[in-house]
Amino acid sequence: MTENPDRWLKITARFPLGVYYAQSTYSFDKAEWPPHPVRLLAALVGAAAQLGSDRRVAGQAVLQRLCDSDEPPLIIAPRLDQDHADGVDRVAAFRSASRWAPRNHQLSELKKGKGIHPRDLGRERAEISKVGVSIGETPITFCWRLALSDDEIEALSRAAAEVTVLGTSRSPVVMTISADERTVPLEHTWSPTAIAAANDAYAAEVRVPTPELPAVLERWHAQRCGLAERDGKPARATLVPPPSLGTIKAYRHGSLKAAEPAGFDPRWWGDMLIVAIPADNESRPKATMTFAVARSLRAALLASFADPGGAGEAPEVLRGRGDSPHAAVIGLPNVDNPYATGILAGIAIVLPHPRRLVSVAAERVLIEGALREFVAGPEDERRELGIIGVGNVTLAHPSGRPKLPFALQEWRWRRSSTTWASVTPVVHSRYRPNSRPESLLEQITADCADVGLPAPSSVEVLRRSPFTGAPAAVMTRGLPERWLGPLNGPCDHVRFSFEQPVSGPVLLGRARHFGVGLCLPEDVAA
Repeated sequence: MTENPDRWLKITARFPLGVYYAQSTYSFDKAEWPPHPVRLLAALVGAAAQLGSDRRVAGQAVLQRLCDSDEPPLIIAPRLDQDHADGVDRVAAFRSASRWAPRNHQLSELKKGKGIHPRDLGRERAEISKVGVSIGETPITFCWRLALSDDEIEALSRAAAEVTVLGTSRSPVVMTISADERTVPLEHTWSPTAIAAANDAYAAEVRVPTPELPAVLERWHAQRCGLAERDGKPARATLVPPPSLGTIKAYRHGSLKAAEPAGFDPRWWGDMLIVAIPADNESRPKATMTFAVARSLRAALLASFADPGGAGEAPEVLRGRGDSPHAAVIGLPNVDNPYATGILAGIAIVLPHPRRLVSVAAERVLIEGALREFVAGPEDERRELGIIGVGNVTLAHPSGRPKLPFALQEWRWRRSSTTWASVTPVVHSRYRPNSRPESLLEQITADCADVGLPAPSSVEVLRRSPFTGAPAAVMTRGLPERWLGPLNGPCDHVRFSFEQPVSGPVLLGRARHFGVGLCLPEDVAA
């Protein structure tokens, strides 16, 4: 048979109950979405093993072809949208009541299989979350660019007919197999991409099959069914941990009109520790106060450690300055969206990339511990952060909010773009040598070079930020004189472009470690 490179193999899953129950690999209290191809292939491999010998061999052979495919499958599925779910193009995730179960396997192993004493039952418990996605009658289709013979399609169909659930037993499934040359509708499809951003409704990290998947499942099954020695006698093995299946690929949903290309990552900034400023504060700082907020939080965190030079002093990443790699404390303003108010929705501590500071992981733990004093649960007594010119505010963990504001979604600041513009003005690290247009480009090029970015191809000075709600300037009234050094220098709002997409976060200028010079991709759609 001559293979047609434009022929698609499509495996369609329909859920009669209108729900898909499956836990995310990364957080057991969140639903997996879109359904991972590795979960589909694992179900099919298990179903094929239940067929008669000839049919089993035929089914396993075609499943191996799917696992060997160089191209990860496309997934025709809606995207998550909690606020505007319609069950067709946008669906909503849900979480049922959790239950707590004793870790019987572990206790049984400690007792060498002799059972569990009633006094021990339930002492160690695990939270079991019931999470899923409401999809109604919308089918989910996995598409491989792969031509199969009629016999192979028939063998795969027999295996698919044996699959009864996908995810957990709460989501029964009916699978059908088809092959055609019709174009896959990319606007409704999850496709592999070079980057997936956290908290981005259009992006996800998905587990896709590898050639080793069937063999790994076979070994796991054999181990679970094998006999073990216990007290010198054969006994059934009680617990065999599941293996790691597949590999992770970034996917992006096609309804995002301008899918983001992979961008140059300067690896200057690493993780962002984000906290929210809840709306129940009597006074919430505006974006004009971002410098005061950043300096106040840094000062409060430093004060929570011992005096410099002694045991228990603040980590270098927090107290560093100058050219030494150290953290930036930045306000996250609510800008560039239909509800932009210019209020700071939260604060982020942006750590240096591990390539610049090897000890950053250990020092992060210390910063998180200090930050925890200000960010406590709703039933705990929270310390207030005193901000000069604002008053006292409390901080909260963003995950407790019913809907994460745009400003607190990390992908907003990290995604790639060829064009960036300032949200807060850039305090240039150098003066322009003259008034020539080339001098402006040289000035911004120097600012970019300070943070590992390439030279921009064009630069434009703006009268104010192009983003709705962004401040024209930052307020410094009442701040200690010793804080104001980073603000001494020429200051502009700017727009600048690169020859290739550049990944964020982008912080430029002398005051970048305090949120002044924070930039945003200008093509971000709220």
